[in-house]
Amino acid sequence: MSVPAELSARSSRPQTIWEYRALIWNFTRRELKSRFKGTVIGWAWSFVGPLATILIYSLVFSVIVRVQPPPFGNGHPGNYAVWLICGLVAWNFLNESLLQGMPALLGNGDLLRKVYFPSFVPIVAIALAVGTQSLIELGIVMAILLAFLNASWTWLLVPFWVAL
Repeated sequence: MSVPAELSARSSRPQTIWEYRALIWNFTRRELKSRFKGTVIGWAWSFVGPLATILIYSLVFSVIVRVQPPPFGNGHPGNYAVWLICGLVAWNFLNESLLQGMPALLGNGDLLRKVYFPSFVPIVAIALAVGTQSLIELGIVMAILLAFLNASWTWLLVPFWVAL
């Protein structure tokens, strides 16, 4: 029994994310809808966790330990909470993407066995869902930096940072 040439050529070449964009988008939408479903404050939880972390770390390192943060890029004295939130947005994105990637793969194991699609699809979908939440947090960081008059042309580099 021979396999059609198109099918054998397709299975021998590596699949790309672009080929499965619709499936990835559906997985991402499903994850975003279910993320805070059934909670009292919904998407506000994505702000409550980082804000609580910032408050606790700021209290410990600014008040108790009295760490002096470096000055801002515009020469004004630094604020520990601002430095902290800038780092936490990047860290939370990486941490959540890695921590939720394996459960996404295991949770979709039955589906992966029944229907063929590459195993990277659920992981990319999780990264996109977490990235959506991180972009919201990044908007808050931008507002905070504008409030401290510390936003500059370097924000044009943010898309490259996000891509990395």
